[in-house]
Amino acid sequence: MTLDDEIKGSVSTQKHEVPQGQKSGYLRYLGFGFELGGVVALFAWFGLMADEKFDTKPWFTLTGLFIAFTGMMYQLMKEIARDNGKSDKK
Repeated sequence: MTLDDEIKGSVSTQKHEVPQGQKSGYLRYLGFGFELGGVVALFAWFGLMADEKFDTKPWFTLTGLFIAFTGMMYQLMKEIARDNGKSDKK
């Protein structure tokens, strides 16, 4: 038996599979995180452009950030409530 065979034998080659429902939940929340970042960044950028145009720094930026973050938190709460409703029915 060579050293490579011993190393291969000692390393577990079993796959740990995640149940299908959990996998889709994890991916959905991961996607939501990217969506949150994108929406907040987009609203911040629009706020910066408006602040430069109207010389009102930082008011449009702060307003855009507040609207984006509040809207995305509302979406997150709806998503969580929907997931809790699904788990209650099982």
